[in-house]
Amino acid sequence: MTAEPLTPAAAPEPVEDAERFRLLSSQLEMYARDLRKTLDAERERARELAHANAQLADAARLRHDFLRFVAHEMRTPLSAFAALELVDLSDPDEAETLLGFARDGYLRLREFIDRVVAYFQWLSRPPGDVEPGETDIEMLLRYLAQCDLRLQPPRGRVALVMETQHAPLVAGEMGPLSDALRILLDNAVKFSKRAPNVTIVLADDGDRVAIEIRDEGVGFPPERAASLGASFVASSPRPAQSGTGLSLALARSIIEAHRGTVTLSSPGPGLGCTARVTLPWAPPAA
Repeated sequence: MTAEPLTPAAAPEPVEDAERFRLLSSQLEMYARDLRKTLDAERERARELAHANAQLADAARLRHDFLRFVAHEMRTPLSAFAALELVDLSDPDEAETLLGFARDGYLRLREFIDRVVAYFQWLSRPPGDVEPGETDIEMLLRYLAQCDLRLQPPRGRVALVMETQHAPLVAGEMGPLSDALRILLDNAVKFSKRAPNVTIVLADDGDRVAIEIRDEGVGFPPERAASLGASFVASSPRPAQSGTGLSLALARSIIEAHRGTVTLSSPGPGLGCTARVTLPWAPPAA
């Protein structure tokens, strides 16, 4: 009996190979797409976690700075009340003098509490969470400068320089913006070495207005620029000068709530300071 020759198996049809390859490619693409989604979700979670950790660190720093700041600020007014036990109140002159000290301490404490409350109210607002409105920034700055007697001749001098062709209208509430700019203007006057000489410049900055308040005062080391205006950082460059930093922090929080920015700069001690504020222009009328 003779063996029949083996017949080789039929080769797979090219169409079947192509279909198998297509299915495999489709599955790989699906796996890659799912992997990309998982990776993107993990990256987003990592960003959220980093943001939350940064917020926690900021909150811890803010709480520490706030408690230290409150303890320091309340010491002076409370010492006036404590001195009541040491004075002979039967002496009209001594009683009147001490009453004046106590009154000043009370007013200082009330102003401090009001500013702390205002600061935290503005700090809690997200950018843009303000009442709609428009403010004529040129008129506002002229008014603030005229109201400060320290800037009127012969005591001092203030110049307003317009370097913009825009109508000077910015988006925001006049009241809060007035408070913030008054703080910055007061700072320029307070830290002037002699008669205050202040220049205010309004200029274009893209879709914003830039307001620069330049003084010729005591200035500060350039490396301090980043910390000035932060929450509860002393604003005075010299220990002998007053300046808690709360006012600057309040001004910054108001400006930032109006989608603006505040920066402070100085070439160095004795060379003056520039406070630069940017605010969005008011949208054009329809």
